[in-house]
Amino acid sequence: EDIQASGAMTLYDYLAKFSGLQVGSAFGNKEAPLLNMRGYGFENGYQNMVVSLNGQRLNAIDQSSPILSAISLDAIEKIEISRGVGSSLYGDGAMAGVVEITTRALDGYRVQAHAGSYGATGVAAQAAQTFERVQVEAGIEDRRFDGYVQPDAQGQRDGSKAGNWRLGLIWQTQEGLKLKASMARSDIDGRYNDYFTAAQWRQDPFVNRGINRQRYNQATDGVSMEMPIGGTMRMGLSHQEQTRTSDLLTWYGSTIRYDYRQTSDEVHLNGKHDHLSWRTGVQQAKASREDGVGRVHKDNRAYFANLHYSQESRTWMLGIRREKVSYLYTQPSSADLGNSHDLPMWEVGLNQTLSSTSSWFATYAKSRLAPDVDRFYSAIYDTNPPYQVVGQSFNGFVVPAQAATWTLGYNHQTTRNRLKLAVFRADLKNEIYLEPVTYSNTNIDRSHKYGLEIQDQWAVRPGLAARATYTYTVAKIDSADSTDAAYNGKNLPGVSRDTLLWGLRWQPQPRHLVNVSQVWRGSAYAFKDFSNTYAIRQPIYRSTDVSYEYRWDRQTQFFVAVNNLLQQNNAIVVGSTTPTNLTGFYAIDFARTWLLGLRHQF
Repeated sequence: EDIQASGAMTLYDYLAKFSGLQVGSAFGNKEAPLLNMRGYGFENGYQNMVVSLNGQRLNAIDQSSPILSAISLDAIEKIEISRGVGSSLYGDGAMAGVVEITTRALDGYRVQAHAGSYGATGVAAQAAQTFERVQVEAGIEDRRFDGYVQPDAQGQRDGSKAGNWRLGLIWQTQEGLKLKASMARSDIDGRYNDYFTAAQWRQDPFVNRGINRQRYNQATDGVSMEMPIGGTMRMGLSHQEQTRTSDLLTWYGSTIRYDYRQTSDEVHLNGKHDHLSWRTGVQQAKASREDGVGRVHKDNRAYFANLHYSQESRTWMLGIRREKVSYLYTQPSSADLGNSHDLPMWEVGLNQTLSSTSSWFATYAKSRLAPDVDRFYSAIYDTNPPYQVVGQSFNGFVVPAQAATWTLGYNHQTTRNRLKLAVFRADLKNEIYLEPVTYSNTNIDRSHKYGLEIQDQWAVRPGLAARATYTYTVAKIDSADSTDAAYNGKNLPGVSRDTLLWGLRWQPQPRHLVNVSQVWRGSAYAFKDFSNTYAIRQPIYRSTDVSYEYRWDRQTQFFVAVNNLLQQNNAIVVGSTTPTNLTGFYAIDFARTWLLGLRHQF
């Protein structure tokens, strides 16, 4: 209900305005946006968390971020965000935490359509039919958007198109055997504007600065099985295959094409005995990327166990994981390049009930992040224009990052109020980053992050509810002696110290529902500004959004939404040590938009 009543039409919009995550378009590209949590920064934050869909990782093996436009918001049942934990179950990269997205089991038939400003249109339909013990599901979505900026000489604007469809089959026996099969396809075509100078961005962000085009074509197929094997124990098996092509055409004519292929397998056992419950198993993922010059592989294999022991007022958690990451680069004209890393990880937690309305909790996690293939290998460029990549060599200056994270928190829940407070600190060794002077991927020797998180939902009175999420985050570089000692004691760029999300949900009558929300994110050092000396910083981000829903009956709702009501001008800033007019301002969420739509369930 929260997702449906939010007024958001895409997963990007919902996460940015309602989840507490820091979300921003990737230099204008909303199809695969930047994500940040717990002070890892917009530059690298999406690599330091795991994003999963129905238990399957969406993280890529290179520096591309998860393609959220391939997930229809209308198909999502819930989004769970675990901060500071998750490494025992998800492993490589779960240093800040895990974002788990679960799609809902379909029931009956649903349709949704909307139209709005700047040529925005969308239609989605879902259907499910049960035949004895077999359920068949299908969903389709089409979204289109003409663009904000003025057309260029070729008529190009920063518009987008996204088409997604999925099919599912579920078979369940009376004995508890459950089989699932699914297939999904996505065709996404996004165009986004190039950067401005500071003065140009402030004057008019609707000017066409050159249109970059990013296209994704993705196919995902999976099968899974769950079966009882005696007592309370169940065994699960899953297999998923995914292929994807990525085509980037820049405004100045450069073309980059990647072909991805990934398979993932898991075998696990779940069980419960008295006060003890557990999940243990084996996971394997094999992924590759080919660019016409060569093929690079990154394979992960892991063994894991996660235990929970519950007493009357206390629950303990223990998770352990051993993961091996292997790399291989193959090219017809040269010898293969291979290497590997071992990633031991573990975590422990305690939840102590204080009363019927309150409890406190504590977690401690040792997590790791292996370098992606763009960092582990260094590109070799042709010395002649257009300077294409002609090969790869080992990057001997980057190793896996390590984080030791503890969290201490308090929960208070009544019929009218749900409050959660948490403080955290993460001490890191070898945090991975791109050194902005030499443009080499390497490690920060030591760094740390700490902060405060407050989440509150309050039923003010019948029909009126308020919510607020506030985070205070500090991310510091302790020692970067092996790369540049001038960074010692500086703040990590791209990390806002203060972020506030608040909202009101007002239902004056049973058929009427109004949502008001605002996101405010404080200023930060610009991307690349590890020395904290650049003249221009990341500006404050602000957006106020309003939505209204009229429930005609239980099956039909009409809705209207206005995003960025006050038309705040926002941007992501990439800094430069050269004169400030070369600093790049990528305009994001700068226009006021509106849409009208309806939903109907048969």
